[in-house]
Amino acid sequence: MSPYTEPQDWRRLFEEISISRLASTDNCTAVVTKIAGVLVEFGYRVQLREFVAGPERLVAGSVFGVLLIVGSVIAAATLLAVPSATRVPGVMVALVVLVLVAGLPGAVEALVAGGRLYAPWVGSLLGYRLVARGVSTANITAVKRADPRVWLVAHSDSKVQRSSLATRMVAVRLVEVGALLLALSGAFGSLKAHRAVLTAGTVLGAALAVAGGAVLATAGIDDGSPGAIDNATGIVAALAAAKQLGDRDDVGILITGAEELAMAGARQWVRDGACGRLFVNFDGVDGRGRYVLSVHRGASPGSARTLASRLRDTLGREDARIVKYITFGMFVDGMILAKAGLAGVTVQRGTFAGTAGVAHTPRDVASRVDIEGALRAGRAAASAIESCLSEST
Repeated sequence: MSPYTEPQDWRRLFEEISISRLASTDNCTAVVTKIAGVLVEFGYRVQLREFVAGPERLVAGSVFGVLLIVGSVIAAATLLAVPSATRVPGVMVALVVLVLVAGLPGAVEALVAGGRLYAPWVGSLLGYRLVARGVSTANITAVKRADPRVWLVAHSDSKVQRSSLATRMVAVRLVEVGALLLALSGAFGSLKAHRAVLTAGTVLGAALAVAGGAVLATAGIDDGSPGAIDNATGIVAALAAAKQLGDRDDVGILITGAEELAMAGARQWVRDGACGRLFVNFDGVDGRGRYVLSVHRGASPGSARTLASRLRDTLGREDARIVKYITFGMFVDGMILAKAGLAGVTVQRGTFAGTAGVAHTPRDVASRVDIEGALRAGRAAASAIESCLSEST
C-alpha cells in the first residue's frame, strides 16, 4: 500500500514531528531524519547538507532594539529641552528619527557585519545562550533529477522566544508610531500655540518606541516550542504536495534548517548554488482563518503572480487572498529565495490571536491544530504547480 494515503497517517506524522526542536538539538535531528525517510518512501533521492548557522542576525536585531530605546530617549530629551523659539534642532532630530527607522534594514546589516565578533558574548547577555556560538544543522533536498524547475519549501526547526510572534508584530508597529510622533514633534516644535500637544506627542512617541524596542531587544531564543503551527504544518503541506507530484521529475523539495535563526538554511542553500525557477513555501498553515498567499517576484514577477492566482483559484477566492508583501516584521525563507532570483509564493494561514499569538511559545502544540488546512494547501499547491508547468512545456 502506498504510504500516507489516509488522514490518520498524516496526523500521526504531524504529531511525531510536533516536538521541541531548536536547530542542532537531538529532537531536531530526529525530525530531519523522519522527514528524509518519508521523502525516500515517496521515491525521491534525498541529500542532507550540513552547515553551521550563526546567531549574528538575531543578536543584531536585539542590539538594534537596544539602540532604538537609547535613541528614542535621547531624541525625546532633546526635543523637550529645545526652546520653542528655534526650530532647526527639532527638525534635525526629526530627520534623524526618520532615517533611523527608514534605514532599519541597512542598520541591521551593518550590525550583522560585525556580529561574529560580538555575538558570542553579547548574544549570551541578550538571551541567545543556546545558539551564541553557532549551531550545526542541515538542509534536506529531495529530487528526481539534478535540476528541478519548481521547489516545495518548508523549514524543519522551531524555537521559543520571550514574546509571541503576535507581540513582536505589535512591537514593530509601536516603534513605527513612536518614531512618527517623535518626528512630528520635532518638525513642528516651534509652534508655541500647541506646545502642550507637542510635548505630549514627544512623551508618548518615546514611550511607544521604548516599549517596542524593549520587546525586540529582549526577544532571545530557546528550545521548548513543539512548533505545531510553526512549522510542522508547513512540513506536512510540503510533503502532501510532494506525494501528489511524485510522478514528475521536475519538482524538488527543500526543507531548510535553522530558519528560525534568520533563515540561515535558505541563505546557505543559495550560497551552495540555488537552482530552479519557481517555489511554493509553506510557513505556518493553521486550520483556521483565510489563506494568505504572499507573492515573491524574484526574477519573474509574472510567473509568481500566475502561480499565486492558480493557488487562490484552487483554494477558493473566499478562502484565500493574495498579498504583494509579507507583513512588516515577519521573515520567511521565500524572501531569501526571491533575492536569489526564484519567483514564488509563501502560503500561510491563521488568525492574529489564535495563530500568531501562540507561535514561538510552548503553547504551539499539535492538539490545537486541525491539519486539514495544511493538507488542503499542499494539494492545492500541487495542482497549481501542475497547471503552471503544463503551460510552460
